[in-house]
Amino acid sequence: PPSRAALLSWVNASLALSLSRVEDFASATAYTQLFHAMHPDAVALHRVNFGARLEHHHIANFKVLQQALDLLGVARAVPVARLAKGRFQDNFDFMAWVKSYHAEWLQRMGPHE
Repeated sequence: PPSRAALLSWVNASLALSLSRVEDFASATAYTQLFHAMHPDAVALHRVNFGARLEHHHIANFKVLQQALDLLGVARAVPVARLAKGRFQDNFDFMAWVKSYHAEWLQRMGPHE
């Protein structure tokens, strides 16, 4: 798995953000933006609360992500309750999976001109 610093660096570079902690992924906004970048038609980004600060707002954002994964046929359950609580390990593990999904997606897309 990637290091904490490598994961934060990848997310920040990919989304032009400046997150400093893995726990900041708990709002689900980074996850939804990453999937929107890969699959714009699958993620209802207009339904994401980018100002989410409370756990129940995070949960609503994660449901948008889960709906997108279901639509895409990605057989990966989103552990919404655990991720929304902002625990380091849960968010680290899930973002590491997102990063590996992204790498596989890039391979499927092939070289860009």
